[in-house]
Amino acid sequence: MHDLADRLDRLCRLLGGSELARRAREYGVAEHLERVLGAVRDGTDLERIRADLDALDEAFARHGIDGLTTRTRAYQPLSGEPGTGGGRRRFSQVECPSAPRTGRRRTSQ
Repeated sequence: MHDLADRLDRLCRLLGGSELARRAREYGVAEHLERVLGAVRDGTDLERIRADLDALDEAFARHGIDGLTTRTRAYQPLSGEPGTGGGRRRFSQVECPSAPRTGRRRTSQ
C-alpha cells in the first residue's frame, strides 16, 4: 500500500482547481473528499483518512480515472504454491498432442 503522506500529496496537487470536487460530487463520493480534507485540517483519524482515500480511488477508477491518490496500477504476478493461483508451475512430462506417438517422452523440470 502506498504511504499515506504520498497519497495525500497527490490528492492535494489535484485540488488546485474545482474539477476534483465537481467529479467527486458527480461520482457520489464528495463526502469522502470532505472527510479527508477535514481530517487533514484537524490531524485526526489516519485510518478513516485511508478508508476515504480508498473510496475516492475506487469511485474514480470506476469512471476511468485510475490512480487518483496512488500511482496507476500495474501487473504484479501472484505468489504462492503452484496450483493455488500463484507461483510457478512445474511439469514432470511434456508431450506434443499433435505429434505422432513414438512412445518416447521428454521430461522437464
